[in-house]
Amino acid sequence: MPKSPSDKVLVTNQAALQTKYGDGYSGQIQPAIAALIVADKTRGLITTLVPLDDARTMAKIKAKPVSDASDEKQNKRAIDAVCKAL
Repeated sequence: MPKSPSDKVLVTNQAALQTKYGDGYSGQIQPAIAALIVADKTRGLITTLVPLDDARTMAKIKAKPVSDASDEKQNKRAIDAVCKAL
């Protein structure tokens, strides 16, 4: 998580995307997200990617990772934690 404020926050669930898109996630979606972050930087925007299901990322903001992408309560708590942290 960045120490400076973000202009844009992208939240995702990596496991859900991997399940839905298979190899397309790592082959197309992840590179597209990385390219978006780089493009934003060239425009002076700080973009932060927060995978809600990543334990390490969520630990940095003192929140539990989402273990079930379809669980609305888990997602709500995770999003609230991201908002509070950033």
